[in-house]
Amino acid sequence: MKAEKGSAVIGSILGLTAITLVSISVILALMAGWNAMLIRDAAVSGARHGALADKTPADGERYTLKLLEQRMPSLANFQTGSSIENQQLSISVSASLPQAGYINSLSIPTVTGSAELERRF
Repeated sequence: MKAEKGSAVIGSILGLTAITLVSISVILALMAGWNAMLIRDAAVSGARHGALADKTPADGERYTLKLLEQRMPSLANFQTGSSIENQQLSISVSASLPQAGYINSLSIPTVTGSAELERRF
């Protein structure tokens, strides 16, 4: 009987620790998904902007970087690129997140947004 004294406290501490770790993992996964969605949205908006008749692909890249700086300030380093194939402008965005603990740098896969080029008369 005396050996079991305090085991409820130890059990509850272990249980709360496991629940906390699972909760933090879920929150981090949701935040990563949200950030990826913001990056994808900026790439698509930049492609639409750059595909306008009076704009260039470089304008689309600048617009994409502007959106990313507004929505995700100081969160990551972004690199953009553009290409035109079959009357489609594609804006690619890759991001590397800053150091987090023992992990030096996290890279998000390259995200691409496309839009059809407007005709220039």
